[in-house]
Amino acid sequence: MQPHKYIIPIFCLVAGISSCEQKTKQTVREKADYIVIKGKLDNIEDRASIIVDRKDYPLSLNENGSFNDTILDIEQGKVVDFWVDDYFMKLYLRPGTEIEINADVANIVESMSVSGLPTDVTINNYFLTKEKLMDKVNRQYDKEERYRIDLEEFVSEYKAVEDSLSNLLNTNTEIPEVVKKMERQDLEFYVLDALYGYKMVKDNLGTDAFAEFSKVFINFPRKYLDQMAAVAYDDFELYEYSFNYNNFMDARNYDAALELAEREGMAIELAELEIAKGIPNEKIRNRVIFNNFQMNVDQVENLTEYYNAYMAMTTEETDKEQATEIYNNFLTIAKGEPSPKFTDYENVKGGTASLDDFKGKYVYIDLWATWCMPCIAEIPFLKKIEEAYRNKNIEFVSISIDTDKAYNRWKNIVSKKALGGVQLLADKNWDSQFLLDYKVDGIPRFILIGPDGRIVDATAPRPSDPELRLLFDEVGL
Repeated sequence: MQPHKYIIPIFCLVAGISSCEQKTKQTVREKADYIVIKGKLDNIEDRASIIVDRKDYPLSLNENGSFNDTILDIEQGKVVDFWVDDYFMKLYLRPGTEIEINADVANIVESMSVSGLPTDVTINNYFLTKEKLMDKVNRQYDKEERYRIDLEEFVSEYKAVEDSLSNLLNTNTEIPEVVKKMERQDLEFYVLDALYGYKMVKDNLGTDAFAEFSKVFINFPRKYLDQMAAVAYDDFELYEYSFNYNNFMDARNYDAALELAEREGMAIELAELEIAKGIPNEKIRNRVIFNNFQMNVDQVENLTEYYNAYMAMTTEETDKEQATEIYNNFLTIAKGEPSPKFTDYENVKGGTASLDDFKGKYVYIDLWATWCMPCIAEIPFLKKIEEAYRNKNIEFVSISIDTDKAYNRWKNIVSKKALGGVQLLADKNWDSQFLLDYKVDGIPRFILIGPDGRIVDATAPRPSDPELRLLFDEVGL
């Protein structure tokens, strides 16, 4: 399952996870307060982890993608999130057991297998089936084709998945009733979330991107609008569990915030806070605005105003402390501050390069990776920008954060796609000090630095965004 952009939180890493390579199965069976999780993930690019109650337990991956770890703090059977690079799915874990996961990450949905005790395998096979059925629907149509089909046909595709999985839940006696309850609700929102995506395409008719769909949408049926409008954001247990509930509610709230921002002429981030006031459940409201704060903090135009508005609204003291720390960190990369530096990054053409090498010029930095599809999608636009400003006082520097295992692929893609500008490789991928200093938690990320080495925009527009040329005009390029 690919995560929605609105609900990718920044988790606090939990240290102290010890290896279990020396423990035997008999020892594990006698020890009832932890879980052994092992296996092998071929072609993994970045990291794998288990998320338990918002705590992130990274798996200790060996060179060949194998792992053998323990997961603590699970007192009873629990559904958790299993993340591999930018993909995640649900797994069922129980203390005192051992589970083995194997997959080829290049084809993770079809290749993943889970083994362990029969009961656990039966439950996890349900989650594997769920991923395969949903993935099949997603692959049946490309992103645009999906919205060309008739609405009722569209709904029937998603309802068929819901019905198939509901039948599995009804006939599987091994799945705990509490899990069945949450899954049935998640499946309902799987259909609603898809419907809302369909409606949002309709709402964008008239723009260039969706003009060709104009004949598809005549009237969006009232029954679906009423069904979507009736959903309340008040079930914290479901909020904690369901990706689709989060997706649907966050998209609906963001849509409302966009409308409010346009109507009142206010910043979208402040409009999101205003809309969130309507969330009746205090725990959900606090979580939503904190997640939004984490995602918006590197994009908002007036950080101090946004921070003050957030602090006045949240009632969660722990979130306040974290938000204050984040806010203070981001003040160090505000406009006009000296830019953090990178030193001796490998140049694909040979030798190394440092930020100081480009002093006296504007530097437009592209942070990317070969596995990042949105990054790859920006390449044609970046090439056009590079050509348009070829004789200007600006250097285009692309920094890949690929791991050592992807080193050859990085060089091959640079060559195959004839990438221009200066092509560099970060020294420690995500853990490179330059990325840490710029608080990078997602890519692609673009940065504009002035000739004096000071920050012009720590979150500059993408090459595909017309705002980039306006920014270049503003600085006199």
